[in-house]
Amino acid sequence: SDIYTHMGMFDKALCDYEKCIEEYDAHDELPDDTIICGITLYYAMGDMTKCEEYVKRVIDRLEDMHASEFIDACKVIFDCSLKSEKYDFVDIVIDKMDRYMKEHEDESKVGVQIEELKYNYAKKMNDHMAMIEALEKKNYYYGRIVNFLEEHRVISMDEYLETHRHLQQAV
Repeated sequence: SDIYTHMGMFDKALCDYEKCIEEYDAHDELPDDTIICGITLYYAMGDMTKCEEYVKRVIDRLEDMHASEFIDACKVIFDCSLKSEKYDFVDIVIDKMDRYMKEHEDESKVGVQIEELKYNYAKKMNDHMAMIEALEKKNYYYGRIVNFLEEHRVISMDEYLETHRHLQQAV
């Protein structure tokens, strides 16, 4: 359904989406993915009533999602809401993202993606201070990622040297 939606084949996308829900219990088996797919589909079809219904359902579930689903859901809601100028949904998503980052401070990759969305919103609203703030926070998260990778590189190098030392002793 998602692929057909992106291809603009909405009749086929809707048929497959409904089939997933009815025949394969998609709302029970993959509830987050199903709702996110529904947002994309109904937004692309121009059915804003159904799209908003699904957005509200996702917003209610955001705090229960894992990091990858959380950021996917936020991005879909954010993009659709920003394009359709539903800024109340954008503000809700930004609030949820901020709360998520307070609870999961170590999720630097998610932080980078969140700040990218915030930057896009600030750019759309022509808010230069918010753009700068988003870029600074994004830089902060990139710095944390670099530090994390550097620490793991050092650990890997130490393990390599230790293994090399054991091999030399064995020889």
